Amino acid sequence: MKRAAILKYLFLPTLVGLLATWLVYQYVAPRADAATLKTVDVVVAQQAVPARTPLSRAMLALKPFPKDYLPRGAVTSIDAAVGKVTVAPLAPGEIVLAAHLAGAESKVSLAYHVPKGLRAITVPIDEVTGVAGFVQPGDHVDLIAVFPVKDAQPGAVGRALLLVQDVPVLAVGQRQDAAADASTGNLNGYTSLTLAVAPADALRIALAAGEASLRAVLRPAAAEPAVRTVVVTDADLNP
Repeated sequence: MKRAAILKYLFLPTLVGLLATWLVYQYVAPRADAATLKTVDVVVAQQAVPARTPLSRAMLALKPFPKDYLPRGAVTSIDAAVGKVTVAPLAPGEIVLAAHLAGAESKVSLAYHVPKGLRAITVPIDEVTGVAGFVQPGDHVDLIAVFPVKDAQPGAVGRALLLVQDVPVLAVGQRQDAAADASTGNLNGYTSLTLAVAPADALRIALAAGEASLRAVLRPAAAEPAVRTVVVTDADLNP
């Protein structure tokens, strides 16, 4: 038998078989690897979500993702994302990362810490009017407005008014977290308190700040009911 015939009838089928085996392996092997690859559910955006948007369940979905390639900070529970506010826009299908979200525990701009329906307002304080530096972010305070006597006419009196009660402190100076040395009454940067108040109370505080001196009163850590609004005049100081 000629050499060409030997190659045709003996080696060519073998070569074709090897080629077919290689092609099948290339098709099947990646799928076998994918079948054994461990995955974990991650939260993704179901739609485009603008920045500064509170997340709802309808905006989110769970999607399996290879565990070994999981991005750092990926959110794996929808419950952990619902109610948080986006600090950056999310594209449809984008994995939600912790860095994308803001909540009470996040160190982001003050606007994300203002409770819904309230407004942030800053009042000046010093060692005396600010409880000697012991007020910390997260504490609750009352605010007293002390109106001095405006003139020397008979009957003119000074007044002290309990202006607002039980308002949360958002920041002391520009610090939004409690200082590690809070027990020492450290006064570094202690020149203002930023409070979360109702819009109407913000107007009252702004008006009072132009006519009176303001004094913060630290409330107990345990919750207490508000008291009746009190106004004290010079006459009340006389025995």
